[in-house]
Amino acid sequence: MNIPTKTSNPTVTQHALRRVTRPGSPEAAVEARPANDTIPQSMNRSMNRPSILQALRSLSIAVILLLAASILPAQTTRTIPAGSYIIDMGVSPQTVANALKPYGMVYDLLGRKTRILWSINQAKGKDGVDFTIGNRSFRGGPFIIEAPYRTAEVESRITYWQGLGVVGYTTTSR
Repeated sequence: MNIPTKTSNPTVTQHALRRVTRPGSPEAAVEARPANDTIPQSMNRSMNRPSILQALRSLSIAVILLLAASILPAQTTRTIPAGSYIIDMGVSPQTVANALKPYGMVYDLLGRKTRILWSINQAKGKDGVDFTIGNRSFRGGPFIIEAPYRTAEVESRITYWQGLGVVGYTTTSR
C-alpha cells in the first residue's frame, strides 16, 4: 500500500518513514522520523565534539606556551661559587650509569628539597658546549648543586650516586 507523504524536512526520506497503527483502528498513520544517518550534522552534537575538542586543545597549548614564555627566565650568565658540584651529563661514551642515573640523582636530591640548577646554552649547536670551567667543557645540560646547598645529607647522596656511576666535578675556583 503506497501512502503519500508530504514533508517540509528535506532530510526525511521515504525509507526513514515508519508505519504506525492506532490500536483498534483499521487506518494506518504514517509518522515521519528521520533515520539516524539523515540527521543534519548541525543538529547532531556528538558529531561536533571532535572539532570542539580540537579547538580547546589548540587553545590550551597556546595558553601554556604563552605562560611558559612569560614565566621562564631569560638566558643569564651566572658565576658558580667554588665548591659547587657539577653533574656531567656529556660523558662519552654514554652508559646507563653516566647518562640515566644522573636523572635519578637529581630526582633524589629534589625530593630532599635541594636547590639544583640546570645549565643549557640555548645558542649551542648539536652536541655543543654548555659552559667551560678552566680547561673542562660541559655538554648535555649539566646539573649544578651550588656550594651553599651541599649539606652533609647532600654530600652523602652525592657519594652514593657516584658509587653507582654518576660522573661529577667539584669546582675549585670561580
